[in-house]
Amino acid sequence: MNSIKIIVLLVLLFTNLFSKQEISVQLLWKHQFEFAGYYVAKELGFYAEKDLNVEIKEITPHITVNEEVRRGRATFGIGRTSLLLDIEKGDDFVLLASIFQYSPSILLTLKSSGIKTPQDLKGKRVMIASGSEYDAEFFTAFRHIGLDFLKDTKILQHSTDIYDLINNKTDAMYAYISNEPFYLRDIGIEYNILNPKNYGFDFYGDMLFTTQRVIDNDPNMVKDFKEATLRGYKWAFENIDQTVDLIYNKYNSQNKSKQALLYEAYELKKMAYYETDEVGVITKTKLKRMVDLYYENNLLKNPLNLDNIVFEYNQQELYLTKEEKEYLQKKQVLKVHNELNYKPFSFYTSGKPSGYSIDLMDLIAKKLDIQVEYISGPSWSEFLDKLKNNTIDVMLNITPTSQRLKHFNFTIPYKKYNYIIYSNSHSKISSLDDLKGKNIALVKDFAIYEYIKQNYPEININEEDNMYEVIRSVGFGKSDATITTEPIAQNVIVENSIYNVVPTGSLILSNEEISQVNLSIATNKENIILNNILQKALQSLSYDELFGLDQKWFVRYQTNDEKLSFSSNEISYLQDKQVINMCIDPDWMPYESIKNSKHIGLTKDFMDIFEAKIGIPIKLIPTNDWDESMTFAKERKCDIFSLAMPTEERLKYMNFTTSYISSPLVIATKNDKLFVADINDVINSEKIGIVKGYAFEEIYKKRYPNNKLVSVNNIKEGLDLVAKGELYGFIDSLITIGYQIKTNYISELKIAGKFDDSWELGIGVRNDDLTLHNIFQKVVLSLDEGVKQNIISKWISVVYEERVDYTNLFRVIAITFVIIVILAYRQYILSRYNKTLQIANQNINEAYLELRYLIDTTMEAIFIVQNGKCIDCNYSAIKLLGFENKENILNKDILDFISTSSLESVLDKLTQSKVEPYEIKLISKTQEEIPVLIKCQNFKSNNKEIRIVAAFDLREIKEQNQKLQVAYLEISKKQEELHILNQILESRVKEEVEANLLKDKILQHQARLAQMGELISIIAHQWRQPLACIATCAIGIRLKLDLKKYDFSSQEGRDDFVQYLYSQIDDMEKYTQNLTQTIDDFKDFYKPKQKYNLININEVVLKALDIIEVSITKSGTKIIKELNSIEPIRMHQNEMMQVVLNILKNSYDNFKEKNISNSVIKITSNDKMNGVELIISDNGLGIEEENISKVFDPYYTTKNDQKGTGLGLYIAKAIVQEHHNGTIRAENTQDGISFIIFLNKS
Repeated sequence: MNSIKIIVLLVLLFTNLFSKQEISVQLLWKHQFEFAGYYVAKELGFYAEKDLNVEIKEITPHITVNEEVRRGRATFGIGRTSLLLDIEKGDDFVLLASIFQYSPSILLTLKSSGIKTPQDLKGKRVMIASGSEYDAEFFTAFRHIGLDFLKDTKILQHSTDIYDLINNKTDAMYAYISNEPFYLRDIGIEYNILNPKNYGFDFYGDMLFTTQRVIDNDPNMVKDFKEATLRGYKWAFENIDQTVDLIYNKYNSQNKSKQALLYEAYELKKMAYYETDEVGVITKTKLKRMVDLYYENNLLKNPLNLDNIVFEYNQQELYLTKEEKEYLQKKQVLKVHNELNYKPFSFYTSGKPSGYSIDLMDLIAKKLDIQVEYISGPSWSEFLDKLKNNTIDVMLNITPTSQRLKHFNFTIPYKKYNYIIYSNSHSKISSLDDLKGKNIALVKDFAIYEYIKQNYPEININEEDNMYEVIRSVGFGKSDATITTEPIAQNVIVENSIYNVVPTGSLILSNEEISQVNLSIATNKENIILNNILQKALQSLSYDELFGLDQKWFVRYQTNDEKLSFSSNEISYLQDKQVINMCIDPDWMPYESIKNSKHIGLTKDFMDIFEAKIGIPIKLIPTNDWDESMTFAKERKCDIFSLAMPTEERLKYMNFTTSYISSPLVIATKNDKLFVADINDVINSEKIGIVKGYAFEEIYKKRYPNNKLVSVNNIKEGLDLVAKGELYGFIDSLITIGYQIKTNYISELKIAGKFDDSWELGIGVRNDDLTLHNIFQKVVLSLDEGVKQNIISKWISVVYEERVDYTNLFRVIAITFVIIVILAYRQYILSRYNKTLQIANQNINEAYLELRYLIDTTMEAIFIVQNGKCIDCNYSAIKLLGFENKENILNKDILDFISTSSLESVLDKLTQSKVEPYEIKLISKTQEEIPVLIKCQNFKSNNKEIRIVAAFDLREIKEQNQKLQVAYLEISKKQEELHILNQILESRVKEEVEANLLKDKILQHQARLAQMGELISIIAHQWRQPLACIATCAIGIRLKLDLKKYDFSSQEGRDDFVQYLYSQIDDMEKYTQNLTQTIDDFKDFYKPKQKYNLININEVVLKALDIIEVSITKSGTKIIKELNSIEPIRMHQNEMMQVVLNILKNSYDNFKEKNISNSVIKITSNDKMNGVELIISDNGLGIEEENISKVFDPYYTTKNDQKGTGLGLYIAKAIVQEHHNGTIRAENTQDGISFIIFLNKS
């Protein structure tokens, strides 16, 4: 019964000591995806990891966020830009982050109201949340276009009910673009949006803020809350579907549909990452723009000091409250304990206090600007009494215990050490059980003294006054052992040459409170304010300051640190980091394990060294098995893995240091199995166990597709299955299997074979933190080889010293000779097999690379999707979305790349296994919308559903179609400015528009023809120049007007302008007629009802040059015309002009692509006996001989940019041969190529 009471008391005491901090955040609106980061941080434990218990408060009518934070009813709030006005009025609000880089705030009106612009709001009712009317974007945007928001509208208090707008209780309503528009559209109500962003005002939205009072009281809590919240938002935007499910099931007070939440999520994601790659960015530059606009509009009397209103956490800055500052001014001197001999932490020498803890206290006192009086002489027990009685203020290097917590408050530990048993070098004492009935030397009232005295009455305690007497007691045989830490014991041993006292065992205590030596600073229980001051001062010490103390006092105990140096950036990183979260394999002894929530094993010793080297704590994140550890790594719950090996899959979320432990890969079988010389002998024929998620599981499953590997949860499960005969063998490290066999399976299992592969184990570091990876790489490289071998030997020797079975030893010796013979034969077979396997693997690899090359060189973007995530893509996909490499696309939700305008149609087709081509819009890296034509097809691979998505970029096609429209729009815009022109001009413009409408109808008709693809390619090829010329005419007219080249006040100026305009319109008409004639020509070509006339070939060439010569010669190309033919030939003029244009355009494109200088095109015509010959040649380096015969094949092109369709010369050949009974051929010349066309007179 007494033990139960003690346990309950300890739980209550430590719950009180380490209880989570209660804080709250006031939301700006009702629950919705807008606040997803807060929900995720709470539900996924991000707040809990920071010891924060956060209450999330939904908005209710008649309260304002600013007032709730001002009155202290909420610790944090989400505010609008009107916060700036409150700050000027005296509120101590401080901005922490801006969740959205531009505000989602808009005004909604019904279409039926006729309110389309801000000017239409004059005299109207506007329902808006209190304070929103002062938002910078609303006030300034609308004032700039003539609406004084405060004077010209009637402002109503927001009801949060959209039906007030629908039922005409207000004319306009404040809303979020991510919410209400979706609802109105869903119920079929048409609406208008008045958005300040459309007028150039993209200010911050949803600004997280608190008060300076909160920051002064606990800046670390503010920093932790901000970091956890932004981490929540990052996770929410990366996992939208899961976040929507969370909100839908737990935070759905508005009863939103999942579709509405999805719409909101993708809209808000665009706002959160607008012009940034991080969530929550707030810059003083953008903030200053907001302040300046308030000032310019007389909302602020004076510009604000931005340094005072943006929270920039500085760990080295000391934030003290007014009460704490007054305490220090009144106190002036602190009385601090100093021991006589507790080296290297606290001792008295040469008439003054010295030691690590003393120097630490001096640094703190300097920061607090207070004097310290050190009290030396009393024993440890006497010091404890003095602190209880308030005759001293502070005790240093003291560990919290349940007994001490009744009287003292403690800071966080400034040093942590494991307990180590020290005994005589001939002793075998390595545990507390070994000490039962023996004598142990301890300093009275030390934490370990209290623990042993209370829990182990069988151990006799020899009480000593200090650590020197303790070590002497063990060295001279008065006591059998002591329990202490390495720095203290080593200091006494070295200084006093007591070398027969050595460490004989590590101690892991089941009691949570003293499982380690946690050296802290203690104050009297009543002096809470001093404890808070010392806690803040301790946390404000810089990395350089603490590192300097370590170098001074512990350098003799560090290993090879002359190899270790950090950059200024790495030092700054460590100063801000505070703690590193670590995951391990919870069941992989002797490497590592979790026992009683503590890290034990070989890697624990390494981590203690690493922790000392970097100077900040490494915190264990407990997991149940390796699979859960890997899941935590993917979810970024762990910063590092203590021991891990790189694989292709793991490199997607982890980087790895150089290995610091290496061990061969072996297989364990039952004793009756034969020796396994090669894994190839068994992996495809026998059931072999391996722990799920281990590196070699992934490696071997890829290397041996026909494997019979069986995944198990841990080593014990795998070896148990081998012992039962359910598995042939189990694969793991030599060290771990050797440990398990010697410990649990000594007469059942054996190591039956060692493979060529080995575990090369380093530290795994999350791959989004390169600085941390660099730090651990340096730490691993600085590890002393001797220290490393000592640690490994310590754990491996323990394994083999615990039990030695000589029977098994003789058995092994007996079969060794047989094994050697078998190995020799197997080696011969193995070398032959490996050579064959190597050739096969090489062939497979080459075939894979060829396939990969084909996929990467297709013009379509290809995405491979599994479970909604993109698992692979080709180069065209990377280029389409504007990324540098595929890492920016892999493992992302495919919906992240879909525009919200296309989201609904994509979601409708998401479950269909085959989707015919349809048009949607993608979102690029720069948030640009990209029109594409996509096609989807599902198939199964390894029983997993895979979806192939092919996307064809429509931008160029749409741009070509828009060029003509742009030209027309330019003319239309200028019609208003040219109202003084006569009726003739209006008539000509009208005719131009009608002519182009006629062309659109012709295009629609041609779209129904069977050979649509070929027609579009040819039209696109021939239309570029006329369209560009039309645009040039329109731009020329506009430029003349903008530059005021004509004097419209005089008749002469008007006449000059009309004459110029007529010439431009004539040119435009000529180009338009050419476009129309092209349509008619191709229509006749495919019908075919063509008109043939007797025409001279020179006439065709000159007409073609009328269209293209300017463009060609502008680029520096010279055109030589030797047109000698005089005989007319019966031909279709426009078709032959098409042939000439195509050849000329190909030469022009080739010059540009190959960057040919001094380029020349020569056109020659000659009369022959039976007809006419036309030769077009250039000096563009020609075509490779093996390809020249293919130039007339359909879809063959030599253009590298994939813009060529490969149809131009194919159609040209058809025109010459089939329609004109002629011939066309291509021949390489000395420096280029010639196309020779011959037309028969008949």
